[in-house]
Amino acid sequence: MKKFTKVLTAAAIISALCVVPAFAQEVTDPKSVVTEAQLNQTLAAHQAVVQGQVDYICNSMADKDAAARHAAVVADQVKKYNRSEAANYIDYLKKVNVNLKETERIKKEVVDNYTNLSKVNPSYAAMIPQAQNDYNKAVADRLQNEANIAKAAADFAIMY
Repeated sequence: MKKFTKVLTAAAIISALCVVPAFAQEVTDPKSVVTEAQLNQTLAAHQAVVQGQVDYICNSMADKDAAARHAAVVADQVKKYNRSEAANYIDYLKKVNVNLKETERIKKEVVDNYTNLSKVNPSYAAMIPQAQNDYNKAVADRLQNEANIAKAAADFAIMY
């Protein structure tokens, strides 16, 4: 058995001596050898690429968040502006309506004056039809403006 162990040991030593130079040949081949400096350089380059990708993603996400926040602020400002303008328009129409009511009142007085004067002097009777047309137009203008006010108020209620 001792002899067999010696043979096995000798065979192992001989095979190790034959194989090690083959491994040494592969490792020492200048084309296949990677030095520690080259490995570190490659790792640094890879880390730079990955960091660039991470930065791009983070910046892109930050840009999207900033854009979304900006869009929300602008939309809010536009909504406030539109609301203010709609309220101002309704206020304007109400003030116009006050003027139209006053115009209507004056036109009615003119019709009444011509009617009363025509009782005293028949020459004023010829002016009554034109005065009545002016009065009817003033009433139609006021009614149209009131319809515009109602529509604007309804639109305002729906939008805001």
